This record gives sequence, C-alpha cells and structure tokens, in this order.
Amino acid sequence: SDQIQEKMFKKYDKDKSGFIEYPEFKKVWLTVANTKKELLDRNIVFSKFSTNTQLVRLLQRELDEEEEWEQRVFAEAEKWKKWRHDNRQKQTDIDRARTRADNELAAALDSGGQVYVFGEGTYGQFSHPTKSSDSGGAYFQEGFERMQYIWRKRTRPCVRDNGEKYCEHGHEKESAFHGTNTNPNTVRLWGHRPEKLAISSNVIFALTESGEIFAWGG
Repeated sequence: SDQIQEKMFKKYDKDKSGFIEYPEFKKVWLTVANTKKELLDRNIVFSKFSTNTQLVRLLQRELDEEEEWEQRVFAEAEKWKKWRHDNRQKQTDIDRARTRADNELAAALDSGGQVYVFGEGTYGQFSHPTKSSDSGGAYFQEGFERMQYIWRKRTRPCVRDNGEKYCEHGHEKESAFHGTNTNPNTVRLWGHRPEKLAISSNVIFALTESGEIFAWGG
C-alpha cells in the first residue's frame, strides 16, 4: 500500500535527499526479492539449511561481482571507443599532412618550371615515356613516383593509370584541365627548369638550364 511504500522510502532514504539512489535501491530490492529464486536463476548453489540472512549476503556478493564485471565491460568499451576515435583522428592528420606535403612539393617544383603537352600525336607518339640524355632512358630520381602521382592528380584527375575514366568529389569540375587530353609523361621535366622546347610532327625536345635534353615521340 501507499503507507508501506512511504514507510519504506523514509527508512532507506538515508541521506534525506528525497530520492532513492541506486545503493539505497539495492538494499530495498535485497529486502523484498525472492532470494532463493534469484540465486537459482543465477545457478548459484546454496545449502537448503541456509538462513535468509545468509542467502541475502550470498546474493549481495553475487550482485557486487556482476556490477564489477559490468564496470570492466563498460571501461573496455570506453577504451575501445577512445582508441577508435584516436585512430581515426591520426588517419585524418596523416591524410592532411600528406596533402600539405604534396601541395608544398608541387609549389616547389612549379618554381622550377614545367611543360604541358596536350594530345598524344597523330600516331600516339607523344604518349611514350620521356627519355633523358643523361639517364640512358631510365629515371631513378628519388621520390619520382610521388611526383608522378601528384602530376597525374593535377593534369588527369579523372583518369586512372589504365586509361579508365572516373571522377570523385567533383575533381573533374575543379580541375583546370577538365575537358583536355593532357599528356602525363612530362612529369620528368617538372622542376628541371626547362629553357627551350622544340616540337615537330613526331618528336619533342626540351633543353633545361643545366644542359640536359629530354625527348619523347619519334
């Protein structure tokens, strides 16, 4: 009845807060619960000669262990959540750092000049890799692969290496080379200070300030 509830409330509201907090509620629950049923539901073995006080103490110990286990689970979940958040943040920072590094590298190379060739020639002769007079046709510049990636991203943002066309995040509309057929192999001249260019119907030559000659086509 309401009177019993009121009496019980006043009895267990030790701090006179007007609320039954969880520790107070647990004491109430242990008083009114069917102790034997709760222990049996938890597969806890007890003697049939155990007193009610002993059973309540046994159930209370089991509840304390359950709460401790729940706290460990919540702590692990919170730890995992923080790890995931930190991991995502680290990946975001890495991506931003790479983008910044690519932009700085591109700006530094731009100061050394660049050559753009549009189209591949009548017979595709300008689509072949550039050859240098000092490299014997091979190019081993440190970081060249990264330069090539940045150059392709600039000149052909929506074309994969295999020629397949795609576009993401609106790069095609943002690119100044949208709608053009920009030859990606001139990346080897990027930053080499090309000084003079000569072009015929079959071959292109580029002379740098250092006297190195680049050629493609033929």
